[in-house]
Order: sequence, then C-alpha cells, then structure tokens
Amino acid sequence: MKIFVSYSRRDASDFAEKISETLEDEHSVFTDVSNIQVGEDWSNTIEDNIASCDIFILIVTFAALKSKEVEKEILQAQNKNKKIIPCFYSGIKGNELKWGIGKLQGIEFANENQLARNIYGKIKHLVQLQSKLDTTIQGTAEPVKESKQDRIKNTEVPTEEEIKPEVPKAEVQPKIESPVVPHAKSPRVEQKYRLSSKRTVVLVVAIGAIIAAIFSVYVSVYLPQQVKVNVTTTPQLITPSQPTTIAEQQQYSFLRAWGSSGSGDGQFSNPQGVAVDSSGDVYVTDEGNDRIQKFTSDGKFITTWGSSGSGDGQFSAPQGVAVDSSGNVYVADYNNDRIQKFTSDGKFITTWGSSGSGEGQFSGPGGVAVDSSGNVYVSEFIIDRIQMFKSSE
Repeated sequence: MKIFVSYSRRDASDFAEKISETLEDEHSVFTDVSNIQVGEDWSNTIEDNIASCDIFILIVTFAALKSKEVEKEILQAQNKNKKIIPCFYSGIKGNELKWGIGKLQGIEFANENQLARNIYGKIKHLVQLQSKLDTTIQGTAEPVKESKQDRIKNTEVPTEEEIKPEVPKAEVQPKIESPVVPHAKSPRVEQKYRLSSKRTVVLVVAIGAIIAAIFSVYVSVYLPQQVKVNVTTTPQLITPSQPTTIAEQQQYSFLRAWGSSGSGDGQFSNPQGVAVDSSGDVYVTDEGNDRIQKFTSDGKFITTWGSSGSGDGQFSAPQGVAVDSSGNVYVADYNNDRIQKFTSDGKFITTWGSSGSGEGQFSGPGGVAVDSSGNVYVSEFIIDRIQMFKSSE
C-alpha cells in the first residue's frame, strides 16, 4: 500500500520521520524530504505521488494549518478523492481546523511514539478491511469462471439425484405435533402470574406503610426543631435590583467596528493580535498581509509597516502585539521565530530570538505582553511554554 505523508517541516519533521520508520517495512511511504531526489521537479513529484497514493496522511500541527504547501497538498488529495487520515496534534482546537478535515475521523496524538503506534493500528485495520473486500469480490466472481464442460456436468449429473430428495420431502411434511403441547402448560403460567401479583400488592402496601411512618416521625420530631431555628434568625432577602454576579455588574454595549477583507489601508487578512497604547491608538497584526496597522480609537487609519520576509521590519505570519509604557511596539513574528521591537510609528529598533527550544529561542511565538517594569513575556504555541525577558536598557 502506498502512503503519502503531508506535514510542515517547521514542527512535524520528527513526526513524519517516525511514521516512515514504522510503516516502511510493510508499505511504501512518501515524505518530501526522504523521497524527492536532487534535480527533480518538486511540485510535479508531489502531485504525482499524491495521485498514485492509496492513503493520504495529514499531520495537523499549528504550523501545518498556516502552511500554504500543506494546503495545496490536502486540496490535491481531496480533488483526487483520496482516503485521508488526519492526525491532530493535542492542543489544536476544533475552530482552528481548515479544509473540512474536522469532519473526518482522525487520530489524536501528543508525541511521535503515540502517533506512530496509532497510525500503524489504523493502517493495519484498513489493510484487513481491503483484504476481506478483495476476498469477497473473488468469491462472487468464481462461479462465472466455470468452463462449459463443468456446467454440462453440473446439469447432467443431478437428473436422477434431484428426483430422490423430492420423495422424502413429501413424506416428511407432517408436522402436526406442535399445536396441543403448549396449551397444557398455559394454566400453570397464569397461576404463577396471579400468585406473583398478590405478593406484589402485599409488598407495595408494606412499603407504603413504612414510608408513612418515617414521614410522621419527620413531621413530629425533626421539622419543629428546624422551624424554631429559622424563627430565631432574621431572614435576608435579595431584591431583584441587587446584582449577584460580576457579569450582572459589568455590561458591555457595542460602540463601533471597522475593517474588511483585503490588503488596502484599513483592510485585513486574518487579523490576529490587537493592543492599545496610553494615547488610545490601536495596533493590529495583519497576519495574511504580513504587516502591522495602526488606528485611532475610533478606527481611523494612521499608518502601516511591514512586508513578507525575514529581514528587519519584515514578517512571516505575525501573531501577538504589545505596547510598553514608552509606546514601543513588540510583535511576535511566528514563522520567523523571533520578537521584533518598533517605535510607535513603525521604525525598527531591535529583534531577538531564533528557531529552537533553548533559552531565548522560539518555536512558534504567538502571544507577547509587557508589564509595567518593561519585562516581556512570550508564549510559544508549538512547545507549550512561556518565556520572560528583561530589557538591558
């Protein structure tokens, strides 16, 4: 069986490699890193292998959901009506899924060993089903392959034998033994039923008497004591005007909205983070357009900065944004695994971080925040951790 594995190299290379190691002894497994040779056309090779595969495995991670290459591969598999098995990394929520894969029965995993074990069992089950299906098809096709001589033999031989079974059938027909026997037992059944119903009535009456006795003791002994206690305490009534929860105390009413789909000023493509400075100006990370946009508090466009890339002031899927007490803007640059710092009007100040899991490195930085002392906090989607940084200024 030929299997195609689709994944993002940013956070799922180890997962894909583990799947390949687990299945390669029994199946043909294709991964882009292991199976595309030097000099081959990348896109054509992938498209050809998707078209020829029996099973399409999609490793669904945070980076995969943002990968344009993964999106192309899953759409090709859907267009080819391939058997798709999505493998959902733990922590991914249903509302984050794309391409309709949330409707498919898949596999959840938290580490590479769990993924390999579960996918091996799933593939083995599919192979067994396919084997049974093939056996069934072969079984139904065998009678058609009989030769003419076999058919003649099968029709000639039974001429004398077919007559013999018909004689005992006519003789064995008298089955008149059954009607009288069950009626002899029916009176006993009715008698037992009546006897059990009498016992039930007696039991119900006894239980009712016990419940009545318990209730009378409660009314005569326990209830008066409760009434005395309640009389000595002063009741506290809660009037409808008194709020009982924080939600009732805090109510929000709609003020305004702005933005539409696009790449122009004031338009967005998958906006992610939003932050407000001390002057009330609003900063928004525009992920699809790889930029930051700045607005007044009533939504009027002020400025924008950023473009696609990995240079200073460039972004690749920016996520979180924060503003410190001095008005400096911090941006979590997701695919570039770094934090960039700017002035309030978008001038580049500094950047830090690189890909990895060590101290000061990032693996999918998503959220960023700054406290009153200027300390910067960064959340990482892929490796589930928070890092705190202190400014050297």
